[in-house]
Amino acid sequence: MSEIEQQPGGIVVEMRCPAETRVLPMIRHFVVCAATHMGFGPDDVLKIELSVDEACSNVVRHAYATADGRNRSGLGLMIRLETCSDCLKVTVVDSGIGSASGEHAGVPDLAAYVQRENPGGLGTYIMGRFMDEVVFRFPSPHGTEVTLVKKVQEQASSEPK
Repeated sequence: MSEIEQQPGGIVVEMRCPAETRVLPMIRHFVVCAATHMGFGPDDVLKIELSVDEACSNVVRHAYATADGRNRSGLGLMIRLETCSDCLKVTVVDSGIGSASGEHAGVPDLAAYVQRENPGGLGTYIMGRFMDEVVFRFPSPHGTEVTLVKKVQEQASSEPK
């Protein structure tokens, strides 16, 4: 289910779906269409797609995990996509276990990633490298919100001025 609302200077679309691997291709398609429609070039569209996919995959893998490593089914995630005059903002929200401990802080560089005993966090590294802004919030008592922002770059004109 999705909701669309008009905001000054842009549109906000919210999509709610189960936190399951089978919905990831639909989310990617949704985001690619929005980014392309906004005029992002192929490289930036791919960066946005991969970053949103990583955020959603983290929800699927980690947000609703139980102590025995299984996922509780039937729980969901919400994707809020906001088009602004100068950027695309995508927020991925879950109501899972969350981690205000800084576990999602990511990896500062690949050398640090290789040295880690627990090799998690590469997805957050990718998000940080591909997006202009990445913000993690941990609302109480449960859940995680990841906001990804990509700014629209002005295209260089090939016409003489």
